[in-house]
Amino acid sequence: MNRTRRFPQRGRRLLRAAGLVLLSVCVTLSAGCKKPSTSGGSSNGNSGTTGDRPKDGTKDGTGRVVGKSRETGKSRILSGGDKVKRQNDLKTIGIAYHSYNDATGKSPDRPEDLAPYFENDAKLLALLKDKEIIFAYNAPTLTQIASTTGTSNTIIAYEGQTPKDGGYVLMGDATPKMMSAEEFNKTPLAGEK
Repeated sequence: MNRTRRFPQRGRRLLRAAGLVLLSVCVTLSAGCKKPSTSGGSSNGNSGTTGDRPKDGTKDGTGRVVGKSRETGKSRILSGGDKVKRQNDLKTIGIAYHSYNDATGKSPDRPEDLAPYFENDAKLLALLKDKEIIFAYNAPTLTQIASTTGTSNTIIAYEGQTPKDGGYVLMGDATPKMMSAEEFNKTPLAGEK
């Protein structure tokens, strides 16, 4: 009976030791990984000549979308976390637009009109003011959009590079979507005729 009782304790110790070894291997491997360069060079360590880099708006070898920063003209890479943040920012702006529209019965005229509806988040307000996210101000109301092109078919906001390079857009139903430049140009924009 003593032996059967000691075996589970040994098994637990072995599992614990194996778990610690696995954890230390993972930490060691992740510490050796390098973050991809966003300075315009290639992420594979080559010299970074233009022949090595993917074109703007395309995916590089890691599946990340490469675009151009409007202010500096340098390439930027949207990592998975940045994509999720951008989608969340657009979703928050979409919900604020719906709340503003419900409260006032009209579309906002400027970024400051939306600010109270996304709790005056300075980061979101800066994205709108700096036109990193371009919003269709003075657009028709949600009711008018719904009766014409439909809220899920109409763009109400988009990233600045989207018309040229593709990127995220915000549909009238507050859904963020990734679109190519071609898709963007074919999709109705709120307020355009």
